[in-house]
Amino acid sequence: MRLCVLVSVSLLLMGCEPPRQQAPTRVEQTKRSTPSGELPAELAKLREPIEQSKLEFVRVKAKQRRGTLPWQSKFRGQSYLPNGGEHPMDVKGRPLVLLVQINFADVPKLDGYPTSGILQLFISGEIEREQVWGLVNYDEKTFNANRYFSSLQDQRYYRVIFYSDIVADASRLTDSSPMTNAVLPVMEEAELSFERAIEHVSPDDYRFKRVFGQEPGAFFAQFGSRMQSVWNEYAAFAQTRSLAKIGGYASFVQRDPRSYKPTEDWLLLLEIQSSAPEDGVEVLWGDDGVGGLFIRREDLLKRDFSKVAYYWDNH
Repeated sequence: MRLCVLVSVSLLLMGCEPPRQQAPTRVEQTKRSTPSGELPAELAKLREPIEQSKLEFVRVKAKQRRGTLPWQSKFRGQSYLPNGGEHPMDVKGRPLVLLVQINFADVPKLDGYPTSGILQLFISGEIEREQVWGLVNYDEKTFNANRYFSSLQDQRYYRVIFYSDIVADASRLTDSSPMTNAVLPVMEEAELSFERAIEHVSPDDYRFKRVFGQEPGAFFAQFGSRMQSVWNEYAAFAQTRSLAKIGGYASFVQRDPRSYKPTEDWLLLLEIQSSAPEDGVEVLWGDDGVGGLFIRREDLLKRDFSKVAYYWDNH
């Protein structure tokens, strides 16, 4: 059943994406659990700016568990909804489904990010021509970067909600768990745990150019026959794989949509990767893809999540 749905997802997405980045095949991050720890010799002279690129982030781990509390950090399950609140609906009046919920009281402190409050991502359970899992298909014949990026911020089929004041009392909350048989990127309810970590700038992330002065394809091309090897070795050095993360550098299968806004300071709010066997939960964005939320630094500091960009891609 799920395989058939994923084939449908891939077919719907064909022809609806912006131009793809021309680059060598990237290292398979979903298969990598530990970094090599070694900077490629060819990049030794750049060690200082590479070290200066380090960012703290929070690694998110998941463990299957049914019956999580409404205010817990989780995949799927019952969402936090105070009495009198309304469950989010899509533009056609259909209930959206909770994909992930983060209670920042559980999260190690990360500069600029909340230290309390609950962040939720709801997405559509529908797979249709107009949108897939909340991501609106961009189909203009002439590509327009601004309109394309705006489509990622269009919350008609997904919703990002933030509650700043949390009530940990089930009697004062509404049971908000709409029944659905939809196949979603995350199929299982799971509780989430967190740990702080550090990583270097990734070749996938639009900030790579700020450190290396060129896009990855152009930068690594200088190494000729070693281009692919140096690219992969650096990617393995820069990042360890995380099922999910808050902050830090982002991963993509195709390209970073923030590259269409290079002068704006867009941060990774939340990323969820397709799972690997060691993760213990099933997560699958189409064909082994990645999903993420992105927010401008100024909006994050204001706790304004109305302009968040939501994006996912796959092979």
